[in-house]
Amino acid sequence: MAVPRDMQDASWVPLLTGKKPVWRQSFLAEYSYENNFNTPTLVGIRTADAKFVQYPGHPEWTEVFDLALASYELKNLAADPDRRDVQARLAAEFAA
Repeated sequence: MAVPRDMQDASWVPLLTGKKPVWRQSFLAEYSYENNFNTPTLVGIRTADAKFVQYPGHPEWTEVFDLALASYELKNLAADPDRRDVQARLAAEFAA
């Protein structure tokens, strides 16, 4: 049976048949602001070792975390010129 064109992601057949599946390397997170909640809209991407979050309309709120160095997300690297590599890698992943 053909996979519908509008279907996203990959088949579970390899996992169910004991073969090694191809796992994704990142995932996208989105949250849209709704009335009566005090939470801003955000979009972000997370990999095994890093996290990149943008708040549309608020570039100054951008967050970049190197999870390999700081798994508790205590140091935002978005403004750190020495860590632009992490932000550039995540921004490219985000754009893909």
